[in-house]
Amino acid sequence: MEYTEYHFWANRMICSRILELDPAWWTKEVVSSFPSLHQTLRHMEMADSAWWQRVQDEAMPFAPPDSNTDTPELVKLLLEQNERWLRWAKETAPDGFDRIISYSNSKGQAFQTSCRHILMHVVNHGTYHRGQLVTMMRTLGAENIPQTDFVHWIRVEGGKE
Repeated sequence: MEYTEYHFWANRMICSRILELDPAWWTKEVVSSFPSLHQTLRHMEMADSAWWQRVQDEAMPFAPPDSNTDTPELVKLLLEQNERWLRWAKETAPDGFDRIISYSNSKGQAFQTSCRHILMHVVNHGTYHRGQLVTMMRTLGAENIPQTDFVHWIRVEGGKE
């Protein structure tokens, strides 16, 4: 559960700073895995939601946010998804994290993974892309970028959520 609290906190921190930037920067092209802050956030929301649907055994195929969704709405969707993960982690019995999920990836390949490992992946995936967001923001000239390292959260915020 601690990692889910961290993930939600770190996404709130980075998203809050992104929303303070000049809105023209949200979609300005920067060399990275995804071409803009907006597209990186969209990917993060899509990934968190896709994994959520797998863990919830939802039969509906994943529907990504509309490509016209603006950045503030995308941030709202991402943080709402993070809240769902946080509630789930708080409400899940310890042995529930060992439950094995069967799913197919985007290429149709079948896999089985424990909820524990899926949750770790979701958090690690978010950390990876938050790092990209930081680099993109620096490239654009942003200052006062929040520190979102896990150890920083433990030192400053751990246990407060």
